[in-house]
Amino acid sequence: MNRISKKGLVGESLTLFVVTMVVIALLLVFFFMIKGFGKSGSNVEEMESFSLEDSAKFSLGAYINTPVNMEYGGENITIKMSELMRLAKINGDYKKILESNTRAIFKEIYGGDYHVSISFNNSNMLSVGRSLALPQKTEKISPEKFILKTISIPDIEIDLYIFEK
Repeated sequence: MNRISKKGLVGESLTLFVVTMVVIALLLVFFFMIKGFGKSGSNVEEMESFSLEDSAKFSLGAYINTPVNMEYGGENITIKMSELMRLAKINGDYKKILESNTRAIFKEIYGGDYHVSISFNNSNMLSVGRSLALPQKTEKISPEKFILKTISIPDIEIDLYIFEK
């Protein structure tokens, strides 16, 4: 007949128990390691400033790739903001479209706490947003006042100033 060995059952149960304890111990170790690495020695203001800088960098990248619906040559077309900038450079009639779209995009994200300056071949073509006396790029910018991010594409330079609240 079928005889079940009690020693076999005890050995198998003990093995499962030990393996379960090892897995639980490893999970606890990983949990505390992750929790320990997640703590930062910096203060909250530095973290907010860092995230605002990342936001500005991301905003500029997304801005130049934003699709714009407009009329060109009697047809409705969709182009990117970077292409609209080039059109505005060639034909001043498109500057108003560029300005209104730029204002709408950044106002939605930053409210009134931004300034965008678009330059073509080092000549300022468009300034949109909060109007303040801005420092020259060679001047040291105080991080307590605003953050400046610049993105360049051929012949075009876009500066985004985000004013901290």
